[in-house]
Amino acid sequence: MKQPVCVFDPTIGITLNTSGDARLVTSWKDARHASDSLQPESLNSTSSSPFWNLQIFKEEHSPILETKEGCRPHLRFSGNQSLVLETYAQDGFQLDYGNQGSTIAIVIKNDRAVGGFHEIFGGAGSGPNAQIRFESPNELMVYPTHNFFRLAHSPLDEFHSYVFRSQNGKLEVFQDEVALQTRNAASSGVSTADIASTRMAGVGSWFSKHFLQGRIAHIIYYDSALEDSDPEWESLRVNLRNIRFDANAGWEFPAVDTAPHAVLAPTNPPASVFSPPSPALCQCTRRKTSASFRS
Repeated sequence: MKQPVCVFDPTIGITLNTSGDARLVTSWKDARHASDSLQPESLNSTSSSPFWNLQIFKEEHSPILETKEGCRPHLRFSGNQSLVLETYAQDGFQLDYGNQGSTIAIVIKNDRAVGGFHEIFGGAGSGPNAQIRFESPNELMVYPTHNFFRLAHSPLDEFHSYVFRSQNGKLEVFQDEVALQTRNAASSGVSTADIASTRMAGVGSWFSKHFLQGRIAHIIYYDSALEDSDPEWESLRVNLRNIRFDANAGWEFPAVDTAPHAVLAPTNPPASVFSPPSPALCQCTRRKTSASFRS
């Protein structure tokens, strides 16, 4: 069975600020590789490294961990916060259009009701100019191929899951287990080098610009394209559906972010990153569905 390269789950691996606002996230460790983590950017670092000195903690650039008793926690980005991969920033989350392909999955809510784009994944440091972003409240855009995907459901109302599966020059995007569309990776005016260099080390920004206004409940990344017949594809579908429901349960989200909810201690993690959430995370009323990945 194929295994993900990394899993970022806010029920585990979160380090919070020890002084000042205790809700601020100072590190988000990979559930599979504890040595790897996402950390807030330091926008005024004097480090000679091509990437930011991620050890300098800046409160204003740290997302907030929001939890509610019995429900799944998430990270809130309010327009000035982002995270960067610490140890494998040179590679990052990649849309691989070659034979091996890749699969990126995220459970996210868009809080920006007005027009204008903001980033989900983006370049960082001296990395390539690649990004996945909300182009508007109802549209996704993937760069460098300039592929636009009209959303079936507005992400303003609640959390939704998105899967980006690329392979052999094709890109597929799924929203809540439903295929939005399949597009060719190549696009007029885009160089082969740009298409090949689609590694994204930043979460919630593009080179410290266009910051995300939204909430992230989970990230999973595979360095191969999961086939429809692969058992892991079905496991991913079930996992994302459970996470999405538990992230939404018990919350009343405003269309435009105004204030944080009460913050409690992080909940214990599920037994497996691929298993449905533990009972401690599932006390909220869950909506039932029989949805599956389908065209």
